[in-house]
Amino acid sequence: MTGGMMNSQHLEYFCKIAEFGSESDPRAFNFDGEFNVANRGMIEFIEVLKLDVAFLYDLLGASQEHKIKPKKFPQTDIDEVIIGHTNEPEFRKLQNNEFMEALRDRTVKIDIPYITKLKEEIKIYEKDFNANKIKGKHIAPHTVEVAAMWAILTRLEQPKKANLSLLQKLKLYDGKTLSGYTEDNVKELRKEAIREGLEGISPRYVQDKISNALVNDKAGEVGCVNPFMVMRVRSRPMALPSSASRAWVTTWSGMRTPMVLRLACRIRRGSSLVPSRMNV
Repeated sequence: MTGGMMNSQHLEYFCKIAEFGSESDPRAFNFDGEFNVANRGMIEFIEVLKLDVAFLYDLLGASQEHKIKPKKFPQTDIDEVIIGHTNEPEFRKLQNNEFMEALRDRTVKIDIPYITKLKEEIKIYEKDFNANKIKGKHIAPHTVEVAAMWAILTRLEQPKKANLSLLQKLKLYDGKTLSGYTEDNVKELRKEAIREGLEGISPRYVQDKISNALVNDKAGEVGCVNPFMVMRVRSRPMALPSSASRAWVTTWSGMRTPMVLRLACRIRRGSSLVPSRMNV
């Protein structure tokens, strides 16, 4: 009940209790919980390891014995796929928790890395930062591209090949051509970088910095936001999350935005060349 009012579902529930005499009567109980509804299908939990410990034990029973225990009723058989989202620190905590060994042993870890393809990363930001959604302020060309490029570069591993820079690697991943490299070479680059995409800056962080640039006083006076403003907000002290390595903080804080902007222009035109000054 909400706000002192009874909805039709509550009314039906109490009517059934009055009819059958007890809320433990199966005819008066609604088997509409998440596990019941998902039976013979799939159930998904967000931040599953942040849930109450008591519920995690219910989750253990569901995964181990394929049974759940509705309130005041005997155990019920279920057959479903259980998917839970979490982050790596929480998962490592589970691995080190000796009291949750049973749940840990019945958990299959599937890594979902961040995007490492520039054009796909750009789509994420263009969905929220476009002329239809941002009224009264102009987003200058290449603003989103520069922010997306920086985010992806923090996620890539340094190439093992001496003649390949990180920025050239970004272009190869984005489907651009580079002399001496084929699709098979790109596949090899991905295979040798096991942790690629599992560390670095998240899209949420970049979206937050673009939003900060949009509401910045100086940006309000000008009536637009450009790559300079976004990179200035990003490079402020304590602005970078712990997932960004010190090497990247140093590299990007000292890099001039016009150089990044020129690279964005070249990538958009499909050029296969990268200025030697951009090698990192």
